[in-house]
Amino acid sequence: MEPEWKREKEMFQERVEKQRDKLRGVKNRQPTIPEIMMKVCEWKGVWNRPRITKADKEGNMRSLNRKMENRLYLIVKRKPIARAEGPWEFVPASQWKEGETLRDTVERSAQEKLPNCRVWVVSNAPDVHYQNVCDNGELQDMFYFRSYLVEGKVKLSDEFEDYAWVTKREMARYMEPELYAKVKDLLVDW
Repeated sequence: MEPEWKREKEMFQERVEKQRDKLRGVKNRQPTIPEIMMKVCEWKGVWNRPRITKADKEGNMRSLNRKMENRLYLIVKRKPIARAEGPWEFVPASQWKEGETLRDTVERSAQEKLPNCRVWVVSNAPDVHYQNVCDNGELQDMFYFRSYLVEGKVKLSDEFEDYAWVTKREMARYMEPELYAKVKDLLVDW
C-alpha cells in the first residue's frame, strides 16, 4: 500500500504539470518570476561574467575577491621571533582563562588578533582538537573552531607579519603537514 503523502505529492505534481501545459499555449500571459529573473540576469550579464578576478590575475592572496568558485580560509604568518607552530597557521587562539568557555576564549582571541573584524563563531564545540608538542616537550591542547568573517578588513595584531586568504588546496602548501592532515577533512572547497 502506497503511503498517503506519496499519493498527495504525485497528485500535486500532476496539477502543476497541467497548469504549466495550459500556460505554454497562452498568448500575452504574465511571465513568472523565475522567467523574469532569467531575462534580467541575461540582460545584466550576471551569468556571463568571468569568475577570474583582478586579484586572481595579480596573485593577490590578501584579497577576498579571488577564487570566486571556492571558499576561502584566513591563515596568518607569525613574525619570526614569536613563531611557535610553523610558518603559517589559522588565527591562533589565546590562552584559556579561568571562568571562560572555549568559545569565549575564541571570541576574545578574534577581537585581540583581528581588531577591525567582526567574527561569528559557529558552535560552542571545537571542530578539531589535537595535542601539539612544545619545544620543551610538553603537550599543549589545541582547539580549532569554525568561524566566519561577518564584516571588517583584516588588520593583524603586532605578533603577525602577513596573512592570506587561501582555498583548501592552496592551504596544503602553506601549513605544516601534521596540522593540515588534522583539519583538511573539515574544510570544503566549493
